[in-house]
Amino acid sequence: NIAAFAYGVTVGWPSSAIPQLSSENNPIGSEPITVEDGSWLGGIICVGALASLPIYSYISEKFGRKTSGYLVGIPFIIGWILTYIASSVRTLFVARFFLGLSSGACFW
Repeated sequence: NIAAFAYGVTVGWPSSAIPQLSSENNPIGSEPITVEDGSWLGGIICVGALASLPIYSYISEKFGRKTSGYLVGIPFIIGWILTYIASSVRTLFVARFFLGLSSGACFW
């Protein structure tokens, strides 16, 4: 259930973060993000999810579902740490990709 909750937080994060990142006093300290950057922040998790499906399928077949279930948390942790320390939009893109890796595994 924790993975499903983390997925929900991941999907809901842009709704409150994008308006704040688009403002002049954004938390990452650079210029405000563009509309295109905002749409990529919302959509790049789908790219990460697509990339994770073959990886988690292999891991679950080779090592079992319990091990692959434990490994789902690692990209979630990396993604949220990168989100927390982000100082540029590119870092947020990488963070969202990592969050997508785990998000895809939640539904495989």
